[in-house]
Amino acid sequence: MTTKDLVELQIGKETAWGTPVTPTARLMGILDVRPRGTHDVEAIADFRGSLAPAHDAESTRKEGGMTVEGYVCLPDFVYFLDALFGEATPQGAAAPYTRDYAAPDDVEPTPRISTLVWGKSGAIYTLTGATLASLTISGNNTEPALRFSAEFIGKKLDTGTLATLSDRAVNYLRGLDLTIYIDDFGTAPGTTLLPNSETLFRFELQMNTNRALKPDLRFLEPVGYRKARWSGRLVLSLELTGTAKSIFEAHMTGTGPMKKVVRIRATRTNANGVQEQLTFDFAGYIPQTPDIGDQDGVLAVDLTLMGLVDTKTGGMGNWLKAQTKTEVATLP
Repeated sequence: MTTKDLVELQIGKETAWGTPVTPTARLMGILDVRPRGTHDVEAIADFRGSLAPAHDAESTRKEGGMTVEGYVCLPDFVYFLDALFGEATPQGAAAPYTRDYAAPDDVEPTPRISTLVWGKSGAIYTLTGATLASLTISGNNTEPALRFSAEFIGKKLDTGTLATLSDRAVNYLRGLDLTIYIDDFGTAPGTTLLPNSETLFRFELQMNTNRALKPDLRFLEPVGYRKARWSGRLVLSLELTGTAKSIFEAHMTGTGPMKKVVRIRATRTNANGVQEQLTFDFAGYIPQTPDIGDQDGVLAVDLTLMGLVDTKTGGMGNWLKAQTKTEVATLP
């Protein structure tokens, strides 16, 4: 039987794009996996004195993809950040080990490319050349932990084999672990804390690399992937009071663009007493004055920021950075 509750997702690091490797870790906190296999076939509808639809057909394209959704936990979220920004070198002589990430400017990143194996005995599928195209992290008060959604593109989806791997201890990051900071451009991220008295209903940070598969006329499967300009969006749903009210009114009455730097940080001590941490710094502009809505009878606004480099002196010099602090120096 193909019982869904028995599936798992495993990951291994490829050394050559599209060349499968044996998985080395079972990913934890996974909630849903949707593999995609594309095999396009076109009919050759030539004229041969017949009213039949066609007499021949040829394959034109094969490729793969996979959507992965789950709860954000450390150190496993490092796999996804390495796949987004490029592999970070852990810093520190002892735990917690720090990894720093930054969105690319004029240098193309080299992301972690993976083999992803998903399924259960009797129904196992492998995505080779798994390349992260986009990553979203979000939080709201209806979930036990922060959530993520990752969109992978890849060379092909095929049948596969799961490795014999064990569960690993991880540290789930919750809304309870969050601190939010909102500052003007030219101010160091993390300067002005959003008070706990100002209600945060939810947040969602979308990061899109716009990577796409690269076809070659001579091959049925893609031969790699191309890189492109990134994009990103951050939405903070806040009570219409204090900080949010000030931003809303300033944007509504202002004559120039409003630019803000937001730090989202989740900190939690794991079972071994090590304080682990995930931080995102996002710089952006507000494209339009938000509408006033309500959250269960409370006046609220969704502040939407679109990615924009903070070039002011004293600012972050980028539009997107991330950092992790974990107990693990080397990922399995």
